[in-house]
Amino acid sequence: ISGVTTVSWTTRDYDTHSMHSAGSFTIPVAGKYQINSGLSVGATYSVNQNTTLSIYKNGTEVASQATHIGSASQTTIHARVNDIVSCNAGDVITIRVSSGGTSPSINASNFNNFVSIARVGN
Repeated sequence: ISGVTTVSWTTRDYDTHSMHSAGSFTIPVAGKYQINSGLSVGATYSVNQNTTLSIYKNGTEVASQATHIGSASQTTIHARVNDIVSCNAGDVITIRVSSGGTSPSINASNFNNFVSIARVGN
């Protein structure tokens, strides 16, 4: 992870509308979409450092959540971000991460690393 980095998702459980390609998700039908994502980031963290996970639509940040280190040093942050985003057909969604830790990297995890995008309304 260097600066703000687009997460490249390599495994799919299912993709009913063939939305996913090379770390981005192309919206097939206009509407409101519930977007949830989580990521396990390993680094050397100190007090008050953070990792931020963000949702981008067409290259613009639309939601983000920073997870801060409180009182003790640690080596892993489980970052999360969730939002309902209004989209048009053809909009491109990406999940991006940034970290204030030293030498941050994405930890391998079947449970903590995920993205879910579901249409929930018009």
